[in-house]
Amino acid sequence: MKILTIANAVDRRNWWRCMRAVRFMVTLLGEKLLSQDFADGGFPSAPGVDTICVFPKNIARLVKGGEEAELLVGLKNDGQSSLNVVAIKASVHLPFDRQLLVQNLAVQVFNNGSVPSSAQDSFPYIFSVSKFLQPGPFDLVGTIVYEMDQHPYQNTFYNGTIEVVSLVFYSAWNLLFFLLLELHFLSYLGYGLMVKYRTLRNQNSSICRKNNRDSNNIL
Repeated sequence: MKILTIANAVDRRNWWRCMRAVRFMVTLLGEKLLSQDFADGGFPSAPGVDTICVFPKNIARLVKGGEEAELLVGLKNDGQSSLNVVAIKASVHLPFDRQLLVQNLAVQVFNNGSVPSSAQDSFPYIFSVSKFLQPGPFDLVGTIVYEMDQHPYQNTFYNGTIEVVSLVFYSAWNLLFFLLLELHFLSYLGYGLMVKYRTLRNQNSSICRKNNRDSNNIL
């Protein structure tokens, strides 16, 4: 009886190991297929599905080489059916020739990215460009892959320029930004004080002229 129990326990452990191995292989295969599909651009866009891209707290779209950056993909589903977001992927290209690929960024897979019909949602995408990239402008092409009615689709949510900067340049740019913001605030405050001073001076002048007229009338 003990021998059978030990044998069953060994079988369970082997079964769980096999299942973990199968899941790992399926994940790798799925990412490989997603990379090929992204590269080939083989999926069309579904009608009624629109996307938008926002760089939170990064209007200038500055990306530090070797460090993580984040963007948000907004997706609006005006189609007839709900959709499931499968993954987001992006790539970096040379600005003067987008056919020249510089770097394929990571694929971010979503396990629960359902968006019902007549609804909208946002999905974060965290990426990192190589720290060996020379600082300067590059083109970023981002794509979101989703499934609707058991058919794959994809939308390009961003196809524009980003500025790759070094850490020193990024810190200097932030310092310059806050200095300009402070100067703008001080100039606005100074302008407000000047307007207030002119208003008070005009009021005092009016009062003085009125008092002088009253004095002359009395005399």
